[in-house]
Amino acid sequence: MRVDPLTKLAITYGTDKFGYHDYTPNYYKLFKHLRNKPLRLLEIGVGGYQDADRGGESLEVWRDFFPEAQIVGIDIQKKEMDLGPRVQILQGSQVDPDFLADLVRDHGPFDIIIDDGSHQNEHVVTSFNILYPTLADGGIYVVEDVQTSFFPRFGGTLEMTQPNSVGFFAALSAGFDAPDRPLGEMQIAAVERFHNMIAMHRDASAKGPGPWLKTRAQEPARILDLCLPEAPALEVERLKNAHLITLRRGYKGEGAVVDGNPGSTRFLKSLIRDHGPFDVVVDRANSGDSAVAAFETLYPALPDGSLYLVKGAPGTAADDPAASYFADVFTQIDHREIVVNFPDAPINPLVRDIYALERITGWTALTKAPNDYPSNFGFDYQHPQALVAFEAMERVLLEGGKERGLLLFTDIMNRAGDTVRAAKMLKRLEKIGAATRPYYNVAVRQAKIDGDWDAALVMLRQAVELYPDDYRIQSQLGGVLSKAKEWDGAEDALRKAADLAPRDPLVRIQLANVLSRTDRAEEAVEQAKKATELATTHAGHRVQLGRLQINAGHMAEAAATLREAITLNPEIANAHRQLSRALHELGETDEALSVAAQAIDLRPDNAEYRRWQERLATA
Repeated sequence: MRVDPLTKLAITYGTDKFGYHDYTPNYYKLFKHLRNKPLRLLEIGVGGYQDADRGGESLEVWRDFFPEAQIVGIDIQKKEMDLGPRVQILQGSQVDPDFLADLVRDHGPFDIIIDDGSHQNEHVVTSFNILYPTLADGGIYVVEDVQTSFFPRFGGTLEMTQPNSVGFFAALSAGFDAPDRPLGEMQIAAVERFHNMIAMHRDASAKGPGPWLKTRAQEPARILDLCLPEAPALEVERLKNAHLITLRRGYKGEGAVVDGNPGSTRFLKSLIRDHGPFDVVVDRANSGDSAVAAFETLYPALPDGSLYLVKGAPGTAADDPAASYFADVFTQIDHREIVVNFPDAPINPLVRDIYALERITGWTALTKAPNDYPSNFGFDYQHPQALVAFEAMERVLLEGGKERGLLLFTDIMNRAGDTVRAAKMLKRLEKIGAATRPYYNVAVRQAKIDGDWDAALVMLRQAVELYPDDYRIQSQLGGVLSKAKEWDGAEDALRKAADLAPRDPLVRIQLANVLSRTDRAEEAVEQAKKATELATTHAGHRVQLGRLQINAGHMAEAAATLREAITLNPEIANAHRQLSRALHELGETDEALSVAAQAIDLRPDNAEYRRWQERLATA
């Protein structure tokens, strides 16, 4: 694939806007005309979660891509990093109106605003309603990761009503064709919809389809103009590269005038056969059901990279079939993410080839290209588009990637099971003297994958010297020492981790397991109880607590704990196995046998479970 300048920067600096996502090619399309302007850019969300020295990768990308711009990043967490004199990072909430008002007053108005913040649907809508009216004339407001509209833990549903963010922007998009057009107050001139992204343009000069057609006709283009015979001329007719097939009487340019019913499927198929393939289709004759039928006939026959324009009909999605149809398309561009949580949701098969949908007053434009990039929720590392992206990333990084770019790609390759590429990137990281916390996290993970526990231990001891207050490094050190059965050292590291992060339940579970290994069963139970109190809905932690309660001889408590775990998640086979063990000790053999059978149903390949069942049966 050809790597545009913005995507190259994203790969170099290691932002997940490319790789796990496919955002930067769209950003390049949106922003390339602004590259050398003295603009102001705001990004909501710096990244790196609670770590003050992590994140900021995308801010570095914007800094380098816009050499004349002032860049501001905001984050709910405190950030301490120096990204140069043109980049400022402020701490505050994306839904705090007072903070945002001060932000705009002191640093705005912004020409570009990018919401890569919490991704909570309510937050996205609130931030937009506060900040979009302050956007500079001609500005662009982009929302990333709108696929969270379909994830319940982010407040998402299949109901396209507020605060669902895709539903919110779909309603704004539909408003272009409402009789009273309520978008005037917001001064929204265009809406662009990509996979997981939505861009809103504040530009009163954008009118009609002329700019789209001019752009496509800069190179030779075969254009189909579905219109009535008496329709006015398209502006594109005067462009020398246009080869026009039209129903308009009086056309004298390159191409042909044809006669037929633009709403007839048979006629449309004859146009494809006799005059196609088309680079652009303009449908200004059909409306309602006939517009939908024309689209479903013509669009599949278009080559990748082509454009389909359909003239919007007055009315709203509630009373116009075409408006309703394209509103559904607007939503379903995130088809991959929809089916993750709603596998039975109806999906229009054409959306897999609708790369982008754009709306301006009276028109909808759809770009034909594959729209099937894998979802970051359940990422498919073998997907053809992902493999192409990985090849591009490797090429750029071997030419001169920065540490965080190399780290991101190493992490991706580890998760993809490509240890050869991962090892290649780690060697480059060693060569440039990488010693950050993310580097140690990735390098230690690779050593574990390779089974080189000695190397992992050496690196973790180095990391602890550099970052003694990082609880995750202490936790990893405790885990590796546990693997080596160095129980005293493991306990020391995990107690330090627990002191540094007293509300981290996983550290408590790790410490409990070490204490159990050193015959301190009661202390182990107390630590595991703290974990379940910190993560009340985590079934796995309750399974661990139940197992430790059995070891401590608290069978009735263990049985109760394990029943709670099964209620939270009945699919954990070990919960059934441990409950069977507790019931056996309590003398409830029949139920113990029944529960053991449930464990085998979940893990029929587990030999230990079968041996346990046989032992119960002969007891």
